[in-house]
Amino acid sequence: MKNTYLNFTKKKTIEISEEELSLESIGENDVAGKTVFSMISAGTEINACFLDVFDWGYPRKAGYTVVFQVEHKGSKVQGIEIGDLVFCMAPHQSYQIKNCQAVLKLPEGLLPEHALFARLAGVSMATLSRTSVTPGERVLITGLGTVGLMAMHIYSHLGYEVIGVDPDSERRKTAEASGFTEVYEKVPFDKYDKTIGLALECSGNEAAVLDCCNIVRPHGEVSVVGVPWKPYTDITAYSLLHPIFYNYVRVYSGWENDLPLENSKFVHESMNKNYRLAMKLIHEGKLIRNDLYTIKPYTEAQQAYEDILDKKEKTLATIFSWD
Repeated sequence: MKNTYLNFTKKKTIEISEEELSLESIGENDVAGKTVFSMISAGTEINACFLDVFDWGYPRKAGYTVVFQVEHKGSKVQGIEIGDLVFCMAPHQSYQIKNCQAVLKLPEGLLPEHALFARLAGVSMATLSRTSVTPGERVLITGLGTVGLMAMHIYSHLGYEVIGVDPDSERRKTAEASGFTEVYEKVPFDKYDKTIGLALECSGNEAAVLDCCNIVRPHGEVSVVGVPWKPYTDITAYSLLHPIFYNYVRVYSGWENDLPLENSKFVHESMNKNYRLAMKLIHEGKLIRNDLYTIKPYTEAQQAYEDILDKKEKTLATIFSWD
């Protein structure tokens, strides 16, 4: 059968390509089916694939989060039936074959386009397995793209006092429209200096990391959630190390791939655990509004990535339809 996929062939260039896909490759623990929706990661995909800032090379597939409908299942697959909608991490392509442990069945009634956001919510949720800062304390979130906005919702629902920061006025308006009142253009030192327990830096900007280290309380924590794709400033290591040393700051990577995909007997934190919680909150109507995303046909991929890069896309997320 033909599998259609987005093929990144060189910098800023995407082609719609096809390849042969054999259903005989479906294993006894696999599920397979047609993609319904896939979502662009405006950070990872733009930088790593569309711009190839680390020179990883071309051609290549890319993708972040997908929902597909199961058409085939292996003989040992349990808990997933033909016709079910499932969520997973996978490339932008028309057909998916995945190990059943790598997919999550959508709760009944959850819109597939909404389920995609569980992947973005799960990025900041990885910090929950590392932090010693408990609910009731203040959490600062810098960078209010999709990951940052999902973080504001997640940590607020878990009982933290959430404060958001982004220099982009449209992102601040989006956060405010979601019900948040503590949203600022710059890190609010005048109001919260040395009173923040945990800072989630979601922009990937080293100046924001420095601000986070300066505003957290003694023994506060800074989780570097946003990827530092390139230098944005000429900040020295000294500038960063000074507040870390004198303010006793704990700084660590917020990369979610440090977690295993699934729980096991002696490991009780995982990406799937976080995705399940995120989908539950989404299903309850606590994270997503319809005006947060745009749905486009996959055939418009080239323009979609260009619009994100050039900041012409007005919504936080772009979703591809594979009908």
